[in-house]
Amino acid sequence: MSFEPAGTLHSGHCLFCNLGCALCIGPFGPQRWRTHVGGNGQGTGKLCARGHMLCDLLHHAARVYRPSAVGGMTAAIDQLASLIADTADARLSIWLDGNVAVEDLAAARALCEQRPNRTQLLVHLPSQELGAADGFDAAGVAQASPASWDGADTLLVVGNPLVTHPPVARHLMRWGAERAKTPLVVIDSSAGLLSGFTPHHIVCRPGYEYWVLVSLLADAGFDAASISGPAESDLGSIIVHSGVDSVACRRAATALRAAKRPAAIIAPQAGGMERWRAVSFTAASWAKARGGMASVLTGSANTVAMARYMRRHGIRDWVSAAEEGRVAETDVLMVIGWDPSSAYPRSLWEPAVRRAAHVVMAAAFPPTDADWVHQLLPLAMNVEAGGTYVLVDGSVSRLEALLPPPSGVPTVRELLSQLSAALTPAVFSAPTLTDVSISGADVAVGAPRDVGPPVPPPVAAPEGWPAALVADSTQYADGQMTRQARWVQQLGNLPELWLSPQEARVLELVDGQTASIMNERGAADVQVVVAYDRPDFGGCYSENVIKSGRPVGWVVVNGTSPAVRKLAAGRYGTAEEAAQAGAIYVRVQKGGVAAIRREAAHVGG
Repeated sequence: MSFEPAGTLHSGHCLFCNLGCALCIGPFGPQRWRTHVGGNGQGTGKLCARGHMLCDLLHHAARVYRPSAVGGMTAAIDQLASLIADTADARLSIWLDGNVAVEDLAAARALCEQRPNRTQLLVHLPSQELGAADGFDAAGVAQASPASWDGADTLLVVGNPLVTHPPVARHLMRWGAERAKTPLVVIDSSAGLLSGFTPHHIVCRPGYEYWVLVSLLADAGFDAASISGPAESDLGSIIVHSGVDSVACRRAATALRAAKRPAAIIAPQAGGMERWRAVSFTAASWAKARGGMASVLTGSANTVAMARYMRRHGIRDWVSAAEEGRVAETDVLMVIGWDPSSAYPRSLWEPAVRRAAHVVMAAAFPPTDADWVHQLLPLAMNVEAGGTYVLVDGSVSRLEALLPPPSGVPTVRELLSQLSAALTPAVFSAPTLTDVSISGADVAVGAPRDVGPPVPPPVAAPEGWPAALVADSTQYADGQMTRQARWVQQLGNLPELWLSPQEARVLELVDGQTASIMNERGAADVQVVVAYDRPDFGGCYSENVIKSGRPVGWVVVNGTSPAVRKLAAGRYGTAEEAAQAGAIYVRVQKGGVAAIRREAAHVGG
């Protein structure tokens, strides 16, 4: 793409989350762009750090512009088609990212239908986001936009919107400061910043969000049977282990009891699909019964639309299939638009990858670990493709591309169309608007009608502290794309271990120090952050006391990295492990991993 003269502005939407904030960019040098506030009526004043990263990513030095093999895209597609068509029995698997337009999923489905018995299509969406979307639709409510929350008299937030939706979180903080006007009730295992802006903040152990929600709503007079809640005796036993403040719970239940037109806001942080399906269904059902509204906030821009399309056509999600060991063996594996090695530990994706004879990855940026990819193809980003999205306001939107992709870089639809044409030219037909139609009528299509409670977290805890993993709002050193931003790389941030002063004293750690967290699955470096300005911050939420020389509560790790995620088999393990609410347990040790290993080697020598 050639340099455009100054004054040429391009308007569109940021698609790093389902807010779809208005975005306006303009050139300020060859192959370089910057965001603008205002311009063509599209302001970017509400963009978060990730939205402002977009310009840095459009023509990044590390971006994939051409196939890894010699010969260009046409030759690469022909080679791929020949691998698939060598024999009639060749098996093809497609792992498609869920943060794309519905047209992309429809095109992948159309390609797979050409070979229905020899092709598997799996869509990647984080488990917690897909579960929240399913539970939301099962409740039969329409998605409410943040602007509509102005009409609510009570806000109930489950999760931590700050990590994926900073503009929404700032909006909620302002409301929290006006406590008399709009009571704000927050249930959050990560002790997010939002909890400091309301007296009704319930900080629970990781994995207990659903159980605390059910308990609060029951105390507020909502029929427990109507939300598929557990037996009262079981609920009481579970709440004992949730680590919540009983006084704060009573105050929050009183605020919820007085609600006449509430807004329920679900911001899934991390964890299993069943847990967040139940959370979303329960919170949305309560808001609906009270004549209120509900919203689900997801980090993927198009989760709601993709969930509805997948249910309608019986398409499986990648995470569940991998956890259950139901990823089919294949001759050719195409991973389109995402990087399993950046998002998940090897134990989850490597078995399926190693069984594939040929692995092709199509993405805007190379994978974190390159040893599993045989061929790398370029791919346009979603802002360069456009298509059908369902954003946070619930409307079905046809979004135009912000910019055309670089020369020779295909969109997902173009890539699949080219491959299909090379395989069977007369069979493939591009998806029509009817194929991708998503509307309010699809809310309950295939959604579970009776959403039961998830498996309770285990009472007997492994050795160590339960840890809440919090994705930073910029996802530094984490997201396949956002970690490429220049300023993020220059900062070189480590994930942060948040501690209260009491915890830091027990662990003999100081602010700014490098430490390590570890369990039987590995170890990861973290930087200690001691919240001296908030004595109750961190993990000591059970009356802020220290017993037997050990903190009571859990630790919070902000800004997850691949090394941190490897510790989290409870989130990305077998189906049985994932059902146990996803809490992970770690030991905290002074010094970084490398220093500890050197010391161990010295002692051993």
